[in-house]
Amino acid sequence: MGEKPAMGCILLINELDENIVYTDSSFTHGKLTGYTEVIPKSIIVPQPDGSNHVYASSGFCTGSKRDKALIGVQAVLTFKGSTMGKEFNIGFDCPLSSLYVDNNCYCSVGGSAEDAAKKTDDNNNQERTDEKDGYGISIKCNSGSGSAAYYIARICKK
Repeated sequence: MGEKPAMGCILLINELDENIVYTDSSFTHGKLTGYTEVIPKSIIVPQPDGSNHVYASSGFCTGSKRDKALIGVQAVLTFKGSTMGKEFNIGFDCPLSSLYVDNNCYCSVGGSAEDAAKKTDDNNNQERTDEKDGYGISIKCNSGSGSAAYYIARICKK
């Protein structure tokens, strides 16, 4: 027992016109194994027709269960805009067993990391969106079960 992996890997896409910076994490279970500290702002290239091409930047965040633990990983990572100060919470849960909940995720614009961590497995969803004050965030999990859960998250203006 305890040798089975449980890990989450999030690709975080920054579509904002400012950098986003990792500021905090709250782990209900597990540990932080890696993160991109600063995800650069998007490059916006105006087009002759008045539209824009947006070239988004991205980074990674990873967490896993603790060594020899008999419970998986459940956490929220918080990122903050470098100039506007808006906070974004990205939650993920990869349990060792799918008896009570499956791989799931949560996200929010604003709010505390601790509160978001508690809400991460409340609805047992594989995707979620939130928006507030003109900003949006979304996250989607690749599968409902399995010992490795992969997510794509996106932060943007609405």
